[in-house]
Amino acid sequence: MKYTIQKGDTLWGLAYMYLGDSHKWRKIYSYNIETLGMDPDLIFEGTTIIPKHMSDIVCLKNEIQYLSDMADSHNFQYLGRLFKLQDELMTLYILKFIRTLFFIGLGYLVACFIF
Repeated sequence: MKYTIQKGDTLWGLAYMYLGDSHKWRKIYSYNIETLGMDPDLIFEGTTIIPKHMSDIVCLKNEIQYLSDMADSHNFQYLGRLFKLQDELMTLYILKFIRTLFFIGLGYLVACFIF
């Protein structure tokens, strides 16, 4: 499904319309980053996007890859944002790791009480 951006549209509004949650705007942005460009606040009427989404980790990886490609082409103005996104990605991985350890520990405790 494709959507053509209309005058007055925002990623916030499109996320609410297609994903049911305005806070998921980054998911639409990350999926369409090559079409929308580097500034998620600047979307232009007539631009066609695909209002799909990805997991948080895939979103950040997609944005990081795009920014890395831009930096490789000697466009260094995006390096600050690239480092910030890498920090966010690392935080998500750490939280996922902690959650996994928690459930492994919980499973171990349950097994100890059962047996």
